[in-house]
Amino acid sequence: KQHGPALLLAKAFLRADREVVLAAVQQHWQVFEYASKDLQADRDLVLEVVKIQGHTFEFASEELQADREIVIEAMKTWENTLEFAGPAMRADKDLVLLAARDTRVPINLV
Repeated sequence: KQHGPALLLAKAFLRADREVVLAAVQQHWQVFEYASKDLQADRDLVLEVVKIQGHTFEFASEELQADREIVIEAMKTWENTLEFAGPAMRADKDLVLLAARDTRVPINLV
């Protein structure tokens, strides 16, 4: 559990194991990049990991980067969420206003 970065060296079957990936993300959010594509597209898992650390949103599937609920959850802990969100999310007036109210968000990203 203390070696989250080991996920990048793990066998494919471990990178596709929900429990292993979740434990690794709890240690080091960056390892979500090495999770299987199926797990990066697993809505329930992505929702769970963006609540842990919004930065994981960057590695979510394209489809989930266009999921409003996931975008909002990621925005709660990561100011750059809209940079990686789908075009429809970046064009969503309410999300842009929410981001603009967050002083951590550079205005050129919204």
